[in-house]
Amino acid sequence: MPGVIATNMPSLQLTLMHMILLGSLCLQLWFLPWKSPILNLVDGVSVSLLVMLLAGSLGYADSSGEDAARVLSLFGTVISSLMVVILGGMVMLGMTALIYRSALGSSKELRIMNLGKVPQEKDVFQSLLDVATFLKEDGQGKEATFIKDLSNLSTYDIGTITRAINILADDLNMTLSHGSLRKSSSRRIATGTRTFRTQGLEGTCGHQKLKPNGRYANSRGE
Repeated sequence: MPGVIATNMPSLQLTLMHMILLGSLCLQLWFLPWKSPILNLVDGVSVSLLVMLLAGSLGYADSSGEDAARVLSLFGTVISSLMVVILGGMVMLGMTALIYRSALGSSKELRIMNLGKVPQEKDVFQSLLDVATFLKEDGQGKEATFIKDLSNLSTYDIGTITRAINILADDLNMTLSHGSLRKSSSRRIATGTRTFRTQGLEGTCGHQKLKPNGRYANSRGE
């Protein structure tokens, strides 16, 4: 599109391409679209190198002399070499993934694919049990204190806790109380359905399941 919009204007073409890649990089860093952490890292680094390469190309727009052109040429060579190295590394990782077959982005994946060691499922479950036990046994009558402590957390921490609860509610088929979190995470596909407790007219409790279309169904599916 920059080549069509800015015909015979190389400087404007480079500027538009720079803006498009920067916007793409911002969206990639926000959404982290790939399930495997290594793919998100490589995607972000590759786009960053392309932005640097375009920034170096903008230096040719003016006449800064042969010295500046020589430095820019060396800069472009280094950036291009780094991109080739990254491409070669991804080819090797792809071949390794074909041999060592496991779910991409899962806890059983290679450590390099997950950019580190992933906690074992039983350890995570034990941590959840510890939290539940603490809230049930030691947290009686301290609801106001806990709410105050939560209010002191940063926006990012509150968002992380909310997303974690949404993931557990969707994928573990949790039953939540009325008035709890009802909005699933919009950045992922859930593998289960959450259920909500509802209070009937005569004091009996029913259940509502959140359908994929966002509507609720009672225990009879209506």
